Amino acid sequence: MAAALRRAVHRAPADAAPRPAEAGVLLLGQDLRLLLENPAAKLWRDELAYSGAELPIAVLEVAARGRGAALPAHGRIRGRSGRWVSVHASPLSGGPYPAPLAVTVHPAPAPEVAEVLLLAYGLTPRERDVLARVVAGLPSPAIAMELRITAATVQDHLKSVFAKTGVRSRRALVATILTCERTVSTARLPGPPPGRTPCTGRKLHPPSPVASSCGRPTTVSRRRTER
Repeated sequence: MAAALRRAVHRAPADAAPRPAEAGVLLLGQDLRLLLENPAAKLWRDELAYSGAELPIAVLEVAARGRGAALPAHGRIRGRSGRWVSVHASPLSGGPYPAPLAVTVHPAPAPEVAEVLLLAYGLTPRERDVLARVVAGLPSPAIAMELRITAATVQDHLKSVFAKTGVRSRRALVATILTCERTVSTARLPGPPPGRTPCTGRKLHPPSPVASSCGRPTTVSRRRTER
């Protein structure tokens, strides 16, 4: 997964690609067949289509998880233009017939894309906790108190974060993360050579072996198992 995310982050968006001005809304039947859609949805389907199918595989995957679920399903997908897109799916209720499924498609907010970038670095949940507090300006003792760990453990996490992001100091780390956030907020992700970090171009720390996406569009669900 991390390797697929890095490959996706490295691809720069196409400046000339059309971008819908509003969210796409689709109504799907229980069999996941398209029933209705607004005009913007057609443009979003073209943005996410990687085959000749009526609905993009990424949309079908999120819709299948949202069908009959108590909570809406959510995915973040890199479109053909290189932009990140959010897809939400949840069943409707209140009618006499089997409830259709509502799917919305819109540009992914910058904080969500920043989270994907952090996942691309291969940071653990605890490392992301420490990183968030470093970016907020907290010193190691305060971070240790908030997370209920020792200051030495905080330093161990920071050393690991430094290695994975290719920096050597807190200042460089904060600059790297803030650069990522500014970059994704304008939807202009840079495209450094393979093996380099997404925002700085530094050499990327080799990740642990992970499963590949087998060439399919990369989706990232909020339903992750946290250690």
